[in-house]
Amino acid sequence: MGKKVEVTITEGTLRGMLSKDYHDGVFYSFIGIPYAKPPIGELRFKAPEPVEPWKGVKNATKVGAESPQYMKIMMGKEDNCLNLNVFTKELSQGLKKPVMVFIHGGGFVSGSSRPDLIYGPEFLMTEDIVLVTINYRLGILGFLSLTDRSLNVPGNAGMKDQVMALKWVQKNIKYFGGDPNNVTIFGESAGGAAVHFLVVSPLAKGLFHKAICQSGCVLNPWATGVPNGVEVAKAMGYRSDASEDYILKRLKSASVSRIMKGQNKFQMNFNPNHVRTVSVVVEYPHEGAFLTQHPLEILKAGKQNQVPMIMGYNSLEGLFFELVGRICTFPYCRLPNSMESDIPHNCDVDPTNTKLVDKAANDIKSFYYKDEKVSKRNKQIRYLITNDTVFMYGIQKSIQLHKKTGSTPIYAYRMSIESDLNVCKKFAQAKSPTFFTCIFGISLLTGSSGIGKIATSMKLHNLPGVCHADDLFYLFKANHLGKIQKDSELDKWIQRFVKLWTNFARTGNPTPAPGSDLVLERAVWKPVGSTDIDFIFNIDHGLRCTGLDAAEMERMKFWNKYHTNFGV
Repeated sequence: MGKKVEVTITEGTLRGMLSKDYHDGVFYSFIGIPYAKPPIGELRFKAPEPVEPWKGVKNATKVGAESPQYMKIMMGKEDNCLNLNVFTKELSQGLKKPVMVFIHGGGFVSGSSRPDLIYGPEFLMTEDIVLVTINYRLGILGFLSLTDRSLNVPGNAGMKDQVMALKWVQKNIKYFGGDPNNVTIFGESAGGAAVHFLVVSPLAKGLFHKAICQSGCVLNPWATGVPNGVEVAKAMGYRSDASEDYILKRLKSASVSRIMKGQNKFQMNFNPNHVRTVSVVVEYPHEGAFLTQHPLEILKAGKQNQVPMIMGYNSLEGLFFELVGRICTFPYCRLPNSMESDIPHNCDVDPTNTKLVDKAANDIKSFYYKDEKVSKRNKQIRYLITNDTVFMYGIQKSIQLHKKTGSTPIYAYRMSIESDLNVCKKFAQAKSPTFFTCIFGISLLTGSSGIGKIATSMKLHNLPGVCHADDLFYLFKANHLGKIQKDSELDKWIQRFVKLWTNFARTGNPTPAPGSDLVLERAVWKPVGSTDIDFIFNIDHGLRCTGLDAAEMERMKFWNKYHTNFGV
């Protein structure tokens, strides 16, 4: 709509603009708001510091910079990447509307909260909430971790950015009509894992009151790592015997593009057998530490922040690796000669014991492939293995641990809806992936719904299941989408997701009050009970609570024997 509007917060005055949701309702947009000082100079790799007040009126109508990242091309800016967006229907203190803070995914190495590409607020803003979406530091800039305490780079700077953003929300959200005492954090993939890390971090205690983890958790093997100075130095081409002091000095003086090129050598390795170089680490004890104990031990002891939660996954997360393999030359996306790379590094198998490793690899092959040979003809089995090892199993066990040691309800879900909104699956299954990439990329950048329709109507290799990240397109309006007709099938599916998520943010229970919501058709989402995953909400055309299906249960039992360390 373009009409300007102003609001004064703690640090100064912001100029935003009027916008419309996809049902033509009006809301206010304030984008690119700084919440911390620029992380440059001496603040590179360090914990964030609060943003300084400004004079005059700050323009909050232009997209803020994303954290530097390298995905074929260099993107982002380091000097002003710590910014967030706020969307609200009313600008008045004292309204106390539920607040939802979204954390984007991207494997801790890519992504942003840009509302003009994927994370448009137009779906969620049909509900009376205040929505906040944030940017945080990624890759080496956000997750360099050194063991030398004198250097004060213990790691997790990107996670501390998120904590700083939540502190900003506590201080300022009242000016946008939001309730600082009713904040729900939610995120997908690495964003889902980030939400879970905030749940187990003492540094985030009291900054939020509910949490939704979509397709990511602290027990996924890619989420938790170890100090990475040696690996980063190797990627940057520094001498092999370099001290951490030397590494830090070189990195602080290096250009952003040079750091991104070094990071590109390892950033896409999500092999479950591999401890990722960029991930969240356990820090040595110090003031301001984000995490000083392994999250598994925190969950076992019930020391997590006790808040109501939703956790879940898509029905075929592993299909995402076909998509990734089409974008880059990621080795794990190739067909393996052995199943050794499928043995999660956080399971019971000692990687130095060759006999145990061989036995586990043979067990995996026998269980998943039966008598079949590994080939392109049965690639769906690869998708299933990565689905389980990289995503589903860790999420299921996290749910069980929360139920065992938690004092608040936890709700489990499986996303199974398949429609024209499932763009990631279409990309992964497109018979002409290069053409699809070009067409879809153009539609995103230009906002052309016509070009977007061409992309989403291309011929596919059909395989049942919902790909990793496809749930996003039911919560956020991607730029390629055209007008969605009210009361159409797509509209109903979007509203189902939106209402479940916002009901939870409003009350801590995703099920609406009896008779209050025809879109959800009287669906009842029960919290997880006392036995394993006895209630899982299947988000499909039926919207019903079920248990695990027989195939999922069988796969869970298979991996249980290799994860006795999880304690459930």
